[in-house]
Parts: sequence; C-alpha cells; structure tokens
Amino acid sequence: METGKRLFAFITNVKNHANNIEIDEQRYKLLEKYVTGNTSGYDSLIKERLNTLKQEFDLDTSPKTEAYVFLSSTKLLWSRPELVPGEGYLAGGFFLNGFAEMLLEPSDFWSQTHRAFELVDQADLAETPQNMSWFSGTTAPASPIYMPEYGCVPVRHGEIPSEFYFYDSGLLFPLPFTSIDEYLHAMVASACVRCWQYFYIDPALIVAKSKPCSYYTWSLHISTGLDPALEDLTPVKDPRYNRLDLVAEHLERCVKLLPRSFPFLDFAHHRSYLETFLSAYRAEGSV
Repeated sequence: METGKRLFAFITNVKNHANNIEIDEQRYKLLEKYVTGNTSGYDSLIKERLNTLKQEFDLDTSPKTEAYVFLSSTKLLWSRPELVPGEGYLAGGFFLNGFAEMLLEPSDFWSQTHRAFELVDQADLAETPQNMSWFSGTTAPASPIYMPEYGCVPVRHGEIPSEFYFYDSGLLFPLPFTSIDEYLHAMVASACVRCWQYFYIDPALIVAKSKPCSYYTWSLHISTGLDPALEDLTPVKDPRYNRLDLVAEHLERCVKLLPRSFPFLDFAHHRSYLETFLSAYRAEGSV
C-alpha cells in the first residue's frame, strides 16, 4: 500500500533529514513490519482484527483494509523550537485511531473544548460533531497533553470512511478528501504540522466561522506570535485580535518555517493557498 510506504518514509526522513526538529514521541513498529514485509508474529493479531471488521462491521477484508489495520495507532509527535527571536515555535505530528475503534461508534473527542467558549461567553458558537468518530489527531483524546485538533469521519456501518471533517477547538470544517489515502497524503505533504488541515479548507469558510470567535477559543493561542499577552491561560479583556487573526499568523509561520526544517517536502501548495487565504482575510478588514 503506497500510503503506508509514504507515511513510513516521512517518519524516516524526519528522523534522518529534518532540520532542528525534536521527536517527542514515536510509535510505528506495526507500520514498519507491514512496509518491510516482515509481519511474522503479528499474523494472528491482524487476522483477529480483520475478522472483527467482517463480523461486526460487515467490511470487505481486502488487502487495502488489511493495510489500514497496520496503520492503526501509529504515532509521531515533533516540535521545532524558536531558533531566532520572534520567528515563532511550531509543533506537529499525528496519532491514528485504531481502525475498528474508529468505526465502532461516535466518540466525544470534542468534549474538553467547549469550556473555552463558555469562559468568553460564546458558548452558542461552539459546534458539536454529531455521529462522528475521530480518525487522526495530534494526540489521542485521553492524552495528558490533549490537543483538540482532529480529523473526523461520520460513523456509517459497513463503510470505509469517504467523508472527512476537521474539528478544531470547537469548530467543524468539511475537508475535500474522499479517501483515507487522500487524507494521509495531504497530512504528510504538510509535515503533519498542527492544524495542517486549514491548508485544504475553503478560505471563505475559515473567515466566516473564525472571525466571530474570541482568540481564546483556539488552543494555539498559547503559542501565537501576535501578542505575548494572548499566551496567558486566562482571557484578555477587550483583545485586539480574534481567532481568525491567530489562524492567519499560524499559517504564515508554517509557510515560512516548514521548508527550513523539512527540505525533503514540497510546500508549493501551501504557499499558493496562503496567498488565496490572505486575500480573503484582508478583505474582511482583519488586522
């Protein structure tokens, strides 16, 4: 499966060829076994999982389904420190949900994020993904360093996901991908940086949903380069910036810094998207 090979190659390149990237967590033994063709010792485990998918979800146990099982629970977490004062910090990575777990039932991966909206009296703006389960995230929902950014999918019995959404700190955005392979390809092409999904969302939709929200509703306000006051864990009264301003600054920082640390990736799409996004952003009269 090309997707598994691409994901494994990315992990290998991060370890061997990335610049100024610290690997904080990693787990990819099962994926490595699959890519190298050395699955001895795991055959019974994979057979058991495939039988579960067939019996409980009525899924065809094709080679592609088997490949998705080998991707389950793969994890990488990286960070890039600020090397020059004022250039900013970046972090990224991914944690893939178990394939059976993702299809089992809707989950409450979003449940820890609404409190930020309540603290700034904007609870009515928070969205709740109904009948969805998380497919990938920077961390798992139960992680002690919970990061509320998730690729999620509608739970539909007997179907491999073909519809994808991005849930980010209380807001839900549709994504253009129609397969797991497309989603993971875009993730790797974006170096798995936190909130990489914004580079594939209609800019007008980002503007419409993010501008009414306080900066404090976005989890990445703690690392913004716009104003040190916004990094505090309590809301700033009458802030100059809104959530949309912080998203714009983050995307600009990604396009500036990612090529320096991931020279083996091509960020042409991200540069082009940023131009389109900034046009929509500036048209709204944001800072």
